[in-house]
Amino acid sequence: MTPVSVYNFTDYVEFLRLACELWASRRQRSMTLYDWADRLGYKSPRSLAMILNGQRLPSQAMTDKLADELLETAPEKEYFKLLVELAYCRQKHQPVADVIAKMRLLNPELDQTLPLDSATFSYIAEWYHIVIKQLIATPSFSEDIDTLRDRLRGKATAAEIKTAIAVLERLGFIRHSPVTGKLMASGQGIRTTADVPSEAIKLHHQQMLHRSLEALAEQDVREREFTSVTLRFAPDQVDEAKVWLRKMRDDFHQHFANNAADEVFQFNMQFFAHTKKESVA
Repeated sequence: MTPVSVYNFTDYVEFLRLACELWASRRQRSMTLYDWADRLGYKSPRSLAMILNGQRLPSQAMTDKLADELLETAPEKEYFKLLVELAYCRQKHQPVADVIAKMRLLNPELDQTLPLDSATFSYIAEWYHIVIKQLIATPSFSEDIDTLRDRLRGKATAAEIKTAIAVLERLGFIRHSPVTGKLMASGQGIRTTADVPSEAIKLHHQQMLHRSLEALAEQDVREREFTSVTLRFAPDQVDEAKVWLRKMRDDFHQHFANNAADEVFQFNMQFFAHTKKESVA
């Protein structure tokens, strides 16, 4: 059984990758895809490789075998199967509300920030969409476009703000209150899928990095925190490190998010390789 909890995941591929790595490390030996395929009763590891790369969804039979191989209790196995079902629904552009409701019954800790698929995120990739959504939820929010532009430090135009509000409302992230008629945020948070190549997600991170450079030049040191560490690191631990970093992000958000606050801050993390492995002649 895997030593990592499936309830920490909202992406079945991410769980499988780490589970395979930790399963092998706990036994102090490497486990190839051939080994794993053989344990599951398959002659070739090709299908398993495509699943781990996010290129193919597992069949019902393989999903059952993976659940039995990696998980112990019936609720854990059911949760894993629901993760696969969630991915299937998103790939087929089918409603996911029922699947998410079942996931919450098994995992009460599951919040409302399940990752968006990259196609949906492409509509709100520009940095100001998410900031505007947060501003709408603040107590002092004003729908006046000039006021919003000022709150955004003049970094977005009036036309961009108007379009962003229309897009956010169309996608259901904000709505007009049936009582007051004023804009209000829905309960749904926004988070992208993990480890999914997407030009929209790249654009979003590039823009947030640009905002951080502006903050470094324009904002008082008391309003920001820039720190870093350079270390020697084993590449085969990248997946494990990602899980740690994502948990740290979630813990930071849970501890400091304040629904009564009027300001919107950005927390970025960057973790990447400075070097590449030396080629052997």
